[in-house]
Amino acid sequence: MTSGKIMQSGLLALALLSGVLAASLLFARTEQAKSPSPPLPTLPQSSPALHAPTETVQSGTADDDGALDYRVWRVFPEDRRGFTLVVVSVNPKHFNRADMTALAARLKREFAEKAKLKVGLVDDDDTARLFVEGRVNYPTYERAERGRYYLDRNACREHIQFSEQRGRPRKTIRLDCPRPPRR
Repeated sequence: MTSGKIMQSGLLALALLSGVLAASLLFARTEQAKSPSPPLPTLPQSSPALHAPTETVQSGTADDDGALDYRVWRVFPEDRRGFTLVVVSVNPKHFNRADMTALAARLKREFAEKAKLKVGLVDDDDTARLFVEGRVNYPTYERAERGRYYLDRNACREHIQFSEQRGRPRKTIRLDCPRPPRR
């Protein structure tokens, strides 16, 4: 299978994951491949992750027992329903209630300007990298996906799903989603 076909199958899988039509993402990826673009500039560590899709991000404060290690691999543009899609890898030791709740809060802050957000949480850096490069198929990605974060600020819905071990059922944590004040 050529790398182009593998890339298209990866993008198609992500479109199915987000519930959007695969054709729109494939068309956008094809158009991007036709016109060469300069490489992304290296941004300082303090820049938001959505401007640097492969930036490593660490979260942690003095109140935390340790830093919450995760990496944002790719931020896709909004789909037809207005959701921004993100692929994130998380150290497997963080797939627990406390760390997943902290990660949800961190993602909510980092993507504060996004009204709708869907994040796939995988436990393997290599699988995440290869998936966004289009070098592995969706079933491979799906085996490494251990959670999802969902935020819709307009409908005031927010939750994170995660599995403490691969292959086990996912737990869902519904989070407070305060409505913005009316103007």
